[in-house]
Amino acid sequence: MASLQRSKQEDHSRYESSACQNEIGRQLEYIWREANDCGLVLNYEGLNVWSSDFEQEAGAEHLAVLIPEEGRVYKRTLGSLQGEMFGVEKLPIPYLLNQALISYFFRTESLFEGISRRPGETTTEFLISQRYIRAADPENPYPNLSQLIQFFEAHDFEFQEDDFGVPRFVNKELGLGIKDAHPGNFIVEEEGVKPFDIHFEITRSESVAAITEILSSTAG
Repeated sequence: MASLQRSKQEDHSRYESSACQNEIGRQLEYIWREANDCGLVLNYEGLNVWSSDFEQEAGAEHLAVLIPEEGRVYKRTLGSLQGEMFGVEKLPIPYLLNQALISYFFRTESLFEGISRRPGETTTEFLISQRYIRAADPENPYPNLSQLIQFFEAHDFEFQEDDFGVPRFVNKELGLGIKDAHPGNFIVEEEGVKPFDIHFEITRSESVAAITEILSSTAG
């Protein structure tokens, strides 16, 4: 636990640097322009009214909104540049890439629903949705490490530990790693283990083009 905390503190120090903050702003403006062109800019106050009608669960980085009729969970990123944002990735474009990779490899049916801003502010919020994962045993919803290893091996990811002793999984052929792979980020449903909040990292720079091609071929 102490080693994991040190890792998070180091990440947060990098996140608070002025260069990182400037890059966050640059990426958000790019995404905003693209979303506006695609009709994906959402009304912030309208989102608040909409989400208040459903069951909600607040976390460190998201406000999760469950809509049983749709069988989906909508995640609103907490749009503040003053604290944790965009999960482990910290930057908004890698955050969206991560959502696409999760959906591609593990069939979570993740979708980018839109982007919004608080009136009069530049802080930005994403709305992401994914299929609701129902635990087979609500009293014991999370997998153990053995189940995680079996799950990832079936998807061609090998088990390793990072420098802090935290489980991670690597696909050496694609140059992809998965971090933050602790049991609390997975649910065991009737069909088996399903991730809902894991984070990819590209371990080889030459892998970027191949991964982009994979995602582009499945877009739309």
